[in-house]
Amino acid sequence: RPPTKLINVMYDCLDTYVVSSRYEGGPQAIIECAYKNIPIISNDVGIAKDILHEDCVLDVKDNFFIPGDSYIKHAHEKCLEVLLEKQVEKIDHLIDHYN
Repeated sequence: RPPTKLINVMYDCLDTYVVSSRYEGGPQAIIECAYKNIPIISNDVGIAKDILHEDCVLDVKDNFFIPGDSYIKHAHEKCLEVLLEKQVEKIDHLIDHYN
């Protein structure tokens, strides 16, 4: 576990903290963010409803689109295309440089 000072510095860098877990005991991050005045939204897990304003506790099943396998595959394939294009650009640049 990182030292508490480092965790505090990391929290201070946040614009918003998202607790995206579908199930979780605490989660401790809710208390830590609330204490440090970090904007936070959370699934309805653990103590979220006890600490956060009701508008900050979300029900993912009703409010969010959760991508299925075909969407995950699409993103993966596009990622590979972009990475391949970048590699080709690097190779082309090297060829131009040595010609």
